[in-house]
Amino acid sequence: YGERERLIFRTLCAYGAIALDNADAYRQVAATLKALNATQAQLLEKNVELERAYKALEEVSLTDQLTGLHNRRFFLQHIDADVAMSLRRYDGARQRDDAGAVEAGKDLVFFMVDLDHFKAVNDSHGHAAGDLVLVQMRERLREVFRESDYLIRWGGEEFLVLARATHRADAGAVADRIRAAVAERPFALPDGQRLHKTCSIGYACFPFLPAHPRLLSWSQVVELADQGLYIAKKAGRNAWAALYATEAARPHGLFPRLIQQLDRALLDGEVTLAASALARDPGHGD
Repeated sequence: YGERERLIFRTLCAYGAIALDNADAYRQVAATLKALNATQAQLLEKNVELERAYKALEEVSLTDQLTGLHNRRFFLQHIDADVAMSLRRYDGARQRDDAGAVEAGKDLVFFMVDLDHFKAVNDSHGHAAGDLVLVQMRERLREVFRESDYLIRWGGEEFLVLARATHRADAGAVADRIRAAVAERPFALPDGQRLHKTCSIGYACFPFLPAHPRLLSWSQVVELADQGLYIAKKAGRNAWAALYATEAARPHGLFPRLIQQLDRALLDGEVTLAASALARDPGHGD
């Protein structure tokens, strides 16, 4: 071979070596990309698992562990949005000057439900029996309320239910259904015994004074529901009671009067007492 042929041969060898190096580099890059893709898939899978775990943890943090009902934290996370929606409905009706729409504007109704003489269950039958009664209360409440309503274990043997988009005129019938759901059939105890229990209910509607929907906060309305519960307990239990504002209600200082001078507010006609037959008989209390 001459010099020219040898040069061509050396050039071809150099190109061949480069090609082999490129092929090896390509294999390394492909392997790296494959490893990266696998790592990315693993990361995505881990992210999905973390998201599921976070949601499960969030659900646990919003749930009462004994009864499976929502807890106060859930209620506090959601109540402001429900109140804002109710107020918008009232504002819209007033802007249209449509009093009928305001009256039919479907309110928020807060029901306080308390099992009567619950301590006696724990004292006589043990805490396991008491816990089982509370768990069965969940089913009784679910029989009465809709899926969209908030059922809250408020504390101990007390439950708070927020009935959403409910006409205030229907609230008394709902309260009596709660009372009947508890009183009309016994609770099963761990040892197979059957135990008859009753409950007392107080409720209040938001807005409390429809003509002034922002006059009382939701927390004040809950206090008025608790006031109704106290009236039902005082009347002898297995009863329900509620306070309704009238057109004669004077907005200024209304809430303190209802808390501190309720008898006077009733006498002046600022509020009326709606109650089951038992709670309307003040002489029946104990």
